[in-house]
Amino acid sequence: AMRIRRASSTLEDFALTRPYAIAGQAPVTSVGNVVVRVETESGRTGLGAASPGEHVTGETLEACRAAITDTELDWLTGRDIRTLPQLCREAARRTAATPAARAAIDIALHDLAAQHLGVPLVEMLGRAHTELPTSITIGIKPVSETLEEGDEYAGRGFKVFKVKIGDALDQDVERLARLREHVGVGITIRVDANIGYTVEETARFVERTAKLAIEFVEQPVPREAFAEIRTIPRTSANYAPRAARSI
Repeated sequence: AMRIRRASSTLEDFALTRPYAIAGQAPVTSVGNVVVRVETESGRTGLGAASPGEHVTGETLEACRAAITDTELDWLTGRDIRTLPQLCREAARRTAATPAARAAIDIALHDLAAQHLGVPLVEMLGRAHTELPTSITIGIKPVSETLEEGDEYAGRGFKVFKVKIGDALDQDVERLARLREHVGVGITIRVDANIGYTVEETARFVERTAKLAIEFVEQPVPREAFAEIRTIPRTSANYAPRAARSI
């Protein structure tokens, strides 16, 4: 009953309820996902999904799909789900160049292991929180549309906004200043530049938004510049030290 009977995958296109734009890319209307299904002899099914970010990790959707075709997942057949850490290590070796594919297998196996234990996965992993606020994303768009979307999300009860930036520093700062003025201090604002900035632009952004209570800056520079981001001074206001740690 604990042994894996079959592992398979399908390519699925998830339509977005609201298209949005991120730095350096055209507006996104749907997201391709490779969904992994791992079934045990007892009839349970674990699910995992892969959504690769080619401009960040270099993994294309095609490469992701190729790494977890039904044939590529054959090695899981007959394996015991109770050997979860070993299975995850083997999955990592087999998908070294495709991190999203690796994540999909890992998620499906963890899902299955928790089902066999009869507990939610969060309990199996050792729950540390009973609740956790989530953010909702506002894509790159004009100020007026940003404010309208902010009003809608606040009305729906969201208290954390993640705002996409990274195409134009001046416009980003202006848009965030207007949004902060519009929503007040009761909304947490975090930003995601999707590797759209240089290190120098990131430093200027931190300085110019120091009074806007931005929670953190996500992935402002390409991975090649991650080490260099540490050169940004941890100075000015409350935001800068936290930003330096977060990015």
